[in-house]
Amino acid sequence: MDASRILLALSVTMLLLILAASMSYETVWSSPEAHPTINTMEVGGVRAVEDSEHWGLGLAFGITTIVALVTTLLFATGPPRYDLQRNIAVLLGGTLYLAVFVVMMLQYRHDVEHGPTLLGPFAKPTTWMVFGLWSVPGIFVAIYCVKFETWFDDDESRHEGKTR
Repeated sequence: MDASRILLALSVTMLLLILAASMSYETVWSSPEAHPTINTMEVGGVRAVEDSEHWGLGLAFGITTIVALVTTLLFATGPPRYDLQRNIAVLLGGTLYLAVFVVMMLQYRHDVEHGPTLLGPFAKPTTWMVFGLWSVPGIFVAIYCVKFETWFDDDESRHEGKTR
């Protein structure tokens, strides 16, 4: 299968998941309630429990989005002699990204079912999102910045006008 078909399949999957989620929600807005022990914090209350019924759609959409990102990075242009090294680095980064996302989602589901738990200054799912999901893509930036000239661009390809 070529890159365009794989990326089209992932895009269609994401579109179908968005449509499924948008058609299955009866209400859109959650009304927060005061947190029982922390007066500056609000909780989702009953709506959070109802929203958790759609947890699987959120998990599937997140996984599909991360797979689409990693797949797009794997189709990056560059000298073929570095494909294996580049692909292993991108796959390891993608695996870590996926793991952090799944842990965040599992923690969210746990907190909805058993009550919120704190990790540092935030609820555990929020901590995973702020310190995990927002920082893990830095791996891809580091790969690109550190190995740009060898894995993504080389003098030989640039001077000969070659593209893959």
